[in-house]
Amino acid sequence: MMFRNKLFLFILFVTCFEDLLLAIDVQRRNLATENPGFLSIDCGVEDDYLDHATGIWFKSDKEFTSTGENHEILPEFQSDDDEYEKQFGKRYNTLRSFPEGRKNCYSLQLEAESAKNSSFRIRASFSYGNYDRKNQPPKFDLYVGVNYWTTVDSNAYGAFFRENRSSARYKDDIYDRIWYPYRLPNSVSVSTSSDIDGSNLYKVPAEVLRTAVRPSNGSSMTGSLSVASDYEYNVYFHFAELEVFEDKLREISITVNGGITQGPFTLEYLKPLSISFQKLLVVGNFTFTIASTNESGLPPILNALEIYQLKQIEHSATNQSDVDAIVSTKHTYNIDRDDWQGDPCLPKDTTWTGLSCRFDTTPRIISLNLSSSKLTGEISPSLALLQEIESIDLSYNELTGSVPEVLARLPKLKLLNLSGNKLKGPIPQSLQDKSDNGSLLLRYGRVRFSLLNSLGSFYTA
Repeated sequence: MMFRNKLFLFILFVTCFEDLLLAIDVQRRNLATENPGFLSIDCGVEDDYLDHATGIWFKSDKEFTSTGENHEILPEFQSDDDEYEKQFGKRYNTLRSFPEGRKNCYSLQLEAESAKNSSFRIRASFSYGNYDRKNQPPKFDLYVGVNYWTTVDSNAYGAFFRENRSSARYKDDIYDRIWYPYRLPNSVSVSTSSDIDGSNLYKVPAEVLRTAVRPSNGSSMTGSLSVASDYEYNVYFHFAELEVFEDKLREISITVNGGITQGPFTLEYLKPLSISFQKLLVVGNFTFTIASTNESGLPPILNALEIYQLKQIEHSATNQSDVDAIVSTKHTYNIDRDDWQGDPCLPKDTTWTGLSCRFDTTPRIISLNLSSSKLTGEISPSLALLQEIESIDLSYNELTGSVPEVLARLPKLKLLNLSGNKLKGPIPQSLQDKSDNGSLLLRYGRVRFSLLNSLGSFYTA
């Protein structure tokens, strides 16, 4: 891989969310797959495959989503550039589109114990490729769990990847971060072919650390990156001394946003050094200056830079007991509704049809209306897990069996409509008592049929 004479920049806008609903690459150290620590999904392909260009095993997205359609981008948008294929393989040639529904989700099942207190890195990639021949690149919102992540402009994403083909990634980077070349103004390149000490905390690839830039003249160099305003950022500067000097040391300091300084730091030959700035509030561009100290006999260098945008988790997912109850109900009755995926209550404008929620710190389901939904079988006992439910309407279905007594244990239930079904047996006394004392409005009427035996129609003449 030819990465000489380049400074590498890794930019990732990161949100630390617990629940994962949409992802293309999700990486976790103890996830056992063909690539340990990785789950890489290629949307729109029918079968799993090994991408020989990257060495990554890609899975079809069929088992992670239940909606959408597979498509290929048009041939004129499929690159025949060898360097592009080496980096990205074929995963931008196919896609899954979602022409139906306001919310479409990818669901990744993680073991509760192993996911607890774990960190995840999610990368989602998009390429429109005029698959529908409409020349209308879509623009849509992307959520992780119940929290807004970003708005995707697929036209902008395509332009970004076309302009950034020369880069370092897996297998050089064990986390498959993609490092893009970045040249600071008024700088010159420094590089080495020597081995870099591999013990660095942030696992920066040796191939990345083998290149650096220094000022073309003077004792400082300045960089600027355009980022979204009014967010906090974590920034990581990575260094490794690439040159040997018998009587000189490279001593530097770093100043960001015109005022926050760390240092001085002395660089050691071929030994990585990473300096971080945490929770920086950036307004406008992010700027930095790396300068040599008065005692330094050498100008400053910079090998690589990472910048992460921090987003607050504004919303909690729906109460897990409620989620378990409604998902069990969905499976019990084979409810096939396009919007019954993802979190039942959030985002607020995509709450599952037939549900109402109370949006406290943790959303709770307070109403369920499945009237005239062609339900069959017995009343699901899972409904008893909806401890904040106030109204249940199961009327005019094909429900059979008896009315379960556990429904009387729902402390806030005010309306239970079971009319128009084929239920048998008496109403449980506990429910009848609540109906009698006025704390529960109970509607319970069986379907009745009238049979007339016609013996003919006559009239007299």
